[in-house]
Amino acid sequence: VKLIPTGKMHETKDGRTISEMKELRELVDPIDQTTDILNALHWIQGENLCDPDRIGIWGSSFSGGHVIYVAAREPRVKALVSQVGSMDQRWVLNNQMRKTTYSTGTGRSRGTVDYPRSGEKFGNLKGYPILEKLMRYAPIEDVHRIDKVAKLFIIAENEELFDNKEHGILAYQKSNGINKIVELKGITHYGIYHKKRKEAQQLSSDWFNEHLKNKK
Repeated sequence: VKLIPTGKMHETKDGRTISEMKELRELVDPIDQTTDILNALHWIQGENLCDPDRIGIWGSSFSGGHVIYVAAREPRVKALVSQVGSMDQRWVLNNQMRKTTYSTGTGRSRGTVDYPRSGEKFGNLKGYPILEKLMRYAPIEDVHRIDKVAKLFIIAENEELFDNKEHGILAYQKSNGINKIVELKGITHYGIYHKKRKEAQQLSSDWFNEHLKNKK
Protein backbone atom coordinates (compact mmCIF):
# COMPACT_ATOMS: atom_id res chain seq x y z
CA VAL A 1 0.00 0.00 0.00
CA LYS A 2 1.31 3.45 -0.91
CA LEU A 3 -0.20 6.60 0.64
CA ILE A 4 -0.02 9.73 -1.51
CA PRO A 5 -1.00 13.21 -0.26
CA THR A 6 -3.88 14.69 -2.27
CA GLY A 7 -2.79 18.25 -1.46
CA LYS A 8 -5.80 18.91 0.74
CA MET A 9 -4.75 19.85 4.25
CA HIS A 10 -6.66 20.78 7.38
CA GLU A 11 -5.11 22.30 10.50
CA THR A 12 -6.41 21.32 13.92
CA LYS A 13 -6.52 23.54 17.00
CA ASP A 14 -3.47 21.97 18.62
CA GLY A 15 -1.27 22.98 15.72
CA ARG A 16 -0.98 19.58 14.13
CA THR A 17 -1.67 19.31 10.41
CA ILE A 18 -4.01 16.69 9.01
CA SER A 19 -3.34 15.80 5.39
CA GLU A 20 -5.79 13.96 3.16
CA MET A 21 -4.16 10.86 1.63
CA LYS A 22 -4.95 8.65 -1.34
CA GLU A 23 -4.32 4.91 -1.03
CA LEU A 24 -2.67 3.12 -3.97
CA ARG A 25 -2.09 -0.60 -4.32
CA GLU A 26 -0.37 -2.91 -6.79
CA LEU A 27 2.38 -0.53 -7.88
CA VAL A 28 5.90 -1.77 -8.58
CA ASP A 29 8.21 0.19 -6.32
CA PRO A 30 11.33 -1.81 -5.36
CA ILE A 31 12.46 0.76 -2.80
CA ASP A 32 9.16 0.53 -0.92
CA GLN A 33 9.06 -3.25 -1.26
CA THR A 34 12.56 -3.82 0.09
CA THR A 35 11.89 -1.38 2.92
CA ASP A 36 8.87 -3.51 3.84
CA ILE A 37 11.10 -6.61 3.99
CA LEU A 38 13.66 -4.82 6.17
CA ASN A 39 10.89 -3.67 8.51
CA ALA A 40 9.52 -7.23 8.69
CA LEU A 41 12.96 -8.51 9.68
CA HIS A 42 13.16 -5.94 12.47
CA TRP A 43 9.71 -6.99 13.68
CA ILE A 44 10.29 -10.73 13.62
CA GLN A 45 13.40 -10.42 15.73
CA GLY A 46 11.21 -9.32 18.61
CA GLU A 47 9.54 -12.74 18.64
CA ASN A 48 10.70 -15.24 21.26
CA LEU A 49 10.84 -18.05 18.70
CA CYS A 50 13.17 -16.12 16.40
CA ASP A 51 16.89 -16.85 16.57
CA PRO A 52 18.51 -13.66 15.20
CA ASP A 53 21.65 -15.64 14.43
CA ARG A 54 19.80 -17.92 12.02
CA ILE A 55 17.76 -15.76 9.68
CA GLY A 56 17.31 -16.70 6.05
CA ILE A 57 15.34 -14.98 3.29
CA TRP A 58 13.89 -16.33 0.04
CA GLY A 59 12.79 -14.45 -3.05
CA SER A 60 11.57 -15.33 -6.52
CA SER A 61 11.57 -13.34 -9.78
CA PHE A 62 11.48 -9.61 -8.91
CA SER A 63 11.97 -10.43 -5.22
CA GLY A 64 14.85 -12.69 -6.22
CA GLY A 65 16.71 -9.40 -6.55
CA HIS A 66 15.14 -8.03 -3.37
CA VAL A 67 16.84 -10.65 -1.20
CA ILE A 68 20.25 -9.49 -2.47
CA TYR A 69 19.40 -5.84 -1.81
CA VAL A 70 18.08 -6.63 1.68
CA ALA A 71 20.94 -8.90 2.72
CA ALA A 72 23.40 -6.15 1.76
CA ARG A 73 21.67 -3.84 4.24
CA GLU A 74 20.72 -6.27 7.03
CA PRO A 75 23.80 -8.01 8.49
CA ARG A 76 21.65 -10.40 10.55
CA VAL A 77 20.69 -12.29 7.36
CA LYS A 78 22.85 -15.40 7.25
CA ALA A 79 21.50 -17.26 4.19
CA LEU A 80 19.39 -16.54 1.13
CA VAL A 81 17.84 -18.17 -1.89
CA SER A 82 17.32 -16.16 -5.08
CA GLN A 83 15.02 -18.04 -7.45
CA VAL A 84 14.86 -16.92 -11.11
CA GLY A 85 15.93 -13.55 -9.75
CA SER A 86 15.88 -10.28 -11.68
CA MET A 87 18.98 -8.39 -10.54
CA ASP A 88 19.03 -5.12 -12.49
CA GLN A 89 16.16 -2.76 -13.30
CA ARG A 90 18.22 -0.11 -15.08
CA TRP A 91 16.63 -1.19 -18.35
CA VAL A 92 14.39 1.83 -17.77
CA LEU A 93 17.40 3.93 -18.83
CA ASN A 94 17.93 2.23 -22.18
CA ASN A 95 17.57 4.24 -25.37
CA GLN A 96 13.85 3.50 -25.72
CA MET A 97 12.90 4.27 -22.11
CA ARG A 98 15.35 6.93 -20.93
CA LYS A 99 13.33 9.99 -22.00
CA THR A 100 10.10 8.60 -20.52
CA THR A 101 11.79 7.62 -17.26
CA TYR A 102 13.40 11.01 -16.74
CA SER A 103 10.34 13.04 -17.75
CA THR A 104 8.07 10.94 -15.54
CA GLY A 105 10.35 11.36 -12.53
CA THR A 106 10.59 15.10 -13.09
CA GLY A 107 6.86 15.45 -13.59
CA ARG A 108 6.03 13.42 -10.50
CA SER A 109 8.40 15.46 -8.33
CA ARG A 110 6.82 18.69 -9.58
CA GLY A 111 3.25 17.46 -9.21
CA THR A 112 2.40 17.44 -12.91
CA VAL A 113 2.43 13.64 -13.29
CA ASP A 114 0.20 11.49 -11.09
CA TYR A 115 0.91 7.99 -9.83
CA PRO A 116 -0.50 5.07 -11.83
CA ARG A 117 -3.88 3.67 -10.88
CA SER A 118 -3.94 0.70 -8.54
CA GLY A 119 -3.34 -2.47 -10.53
CA GLU A 120 -2.74 -0.64 -13.81
CA LYS A 121 -1.19 -2.94 -16.41
CA PHE A 122 2.33 -2.64 -17.76
CA GLY A 123 2.56 -4.87 -20.82
CA ASN A 124 1.21 -8.25 -19.76
CA LEU A 125 1.91 -7.60 -16.07
CA LYS A 126 -0.51 -6.20 -13.51
CA GLY A 127 1.07 -3.40 -11.52
CA TYR A 128 2.71 -0.38 -13.13
CA PRO A 129 6.36 0.32 -12.23
CA ILE A 130 7.48 3.60 -10.71
CA LEU A 131 10.14 4.21 -13.34
CA GLU A 132 12.25 6.71 -11.41
CA LYS A 133 12.58 4.16 -8.58
CA LEU A 134 13.60 1.36 -10.93
CA MET A 135 16.35 3.49 -12.49
CA ARG A 136 18.33 3.37 -9.24
CA TYR A 137 17.58 -0.22 -8.33
CA ALA A 138 20.28 -2.73 -9.27
CA PRO A 139 20.84 -5.49 -6.69
CA ILE A 140 23.58 -6.88 -8.94
CA GLU A 141 25.76 -4.04 -7.64
CA ASP A 142 25.20 -5.22 -4.05
CA VAL A 143 26.32 -8.84 -4.46
CA HIS A 144 29.91 -8.14 -3.44
CA ARG A 145 28.64 -6.79 -0.10
CA ILE A 146 27.18 -10.11 1.09
CA ASP A 147 30.23 -12.36 1.14
CA LYS A 148 29.31 -13.61 4.65
CA VAL A 149 25.85 -14.77 3.51
CA ALA A 150 25.32 -18.29 2.16
CA LYS A 151 23.80 -17.68 -1.29
CA LEU A 152 21.90 -20.07 -3.55
CA PHE A 153 20.95 -18.91 -7.05
CA ILE A 154 18.34 -20.99 -8.89
CA ILE A 155 17.88 -20.18 -12.57
CA ALA A 156 15.67 -21.49 -15.38
CA GLU A 157 17.49 -23.02 -18.36
CA ASN A 158 15.20 -21.33 -20.88
CA GLU A 159 14.67 -18.02 -19.10
CA GLU A 160 12.79 -15.73 -21.46
CA LEU A 161 12.23 -12.55 -19.43
CA PHE A 162 15.89 -11.56 -19.18
CA ASP A 163 19.37 -12.88 -19.94
CA ASN A 164 20.63 -15.19 -17.19
CA LYS A 165 24.17 -14.10 -18.01
CA GLU A 166 23.32 -10.58 -16.84
CA HIS A 167 21.29 -11.64 -13.80
CA GLY A 168 21.57 -14.94 -11.88
CA ILE A 169 24.78 -16.14 -13.52
CA LEU A 170 26.46 -12.75 -13.18
CA ALA A 171 25.36 -12.49 -9.54
CA TYR A 172 26.90 -15.88 -8.84
CA GLN A 173 30.13 -14.91 -10.60
CA LYS A 174 30.39 -11.64 -8.68
CA SER A 175 29.66 -13.16 -5.28
CA ASN A 176 32.22 -14.36 -2.77
CA GLY A 177 32.02 -16.70 0.19
CA ILE A 178 29.57 -19.59 0.30
CA ASN A 179 27.58 -19.64 -2.93
CA LYS A 180 26.01 -22.07 -5.37
CA ILE A 181 24.11 -21.88 -8.63
CA VAL A 182 21.64 -24.48 -9.91
CA GLU A 183 20.08 -24.44 -13.37
CA LEU A 184 16.72 -26.17 -13.63
CA LYS A 185 16.53 -27.85 -17.01
CA GLY A 186 13.75 -27.63 -19.55
CA ILE A 187 11.78 -24.71 -18.11
CA THR A 188 11.12 -21.06 -18.81
CA HIS A 189 10.68 -18.44 -16.08
CA TYR A 190 7.23 -19.46 -14.87
CA GLY A 191 7.97 -23.16 -15.07
CA ILE A 192 9.57 -22.92 -11.65
CA TYR A 193 6.11 -22.42 -10.15
CA HIS A 194 4.66 -25.46 -11.88
CA LYS A 195 6.80 -28.12 -13.56
CA LYS A 196 9.84 -27.64 -11.31
CA ARG A 197 8.12 -26.31 -8.20
CA LYS A 198 8.84 -29.27 -5.94
CA GLU A 199 12.46 -29.47 -7.06
CA ALA A 200 12.97 -25.76 -6.40
CA GLN A 201 11.31 -26.04 -3.00
CA GLN A 202 13.56 -28.95 -2.05
CA LEU A 203 16.68 -27.08 -3.14
CA SER A 204 15.68 -24.09 -1.02
CA SER A 205 14.76 -26.19 2.01
CA ASP A 206 18.02 -28.14 1.83
CA TRP A 207 20.01 -24.91 1.53
CA PHE A 208 18.47 -23.37 4.62
CA ASN A 209 18.80 -26.59 6.58
CA GLU A 210 22.46 -26.84 5.66
CA HIS A 211 23.37 -23.25 6.47
CA LEU A 212 20.96 -22.31 9.27
CA LYS A 213 19.79 -25.39 11.11
CA ASN A 214 21.78 -26.10 14.27
CA LYS A 215 24.27 -23.42 13.28
CA LYS A 216 25.78 -21.30 16.04
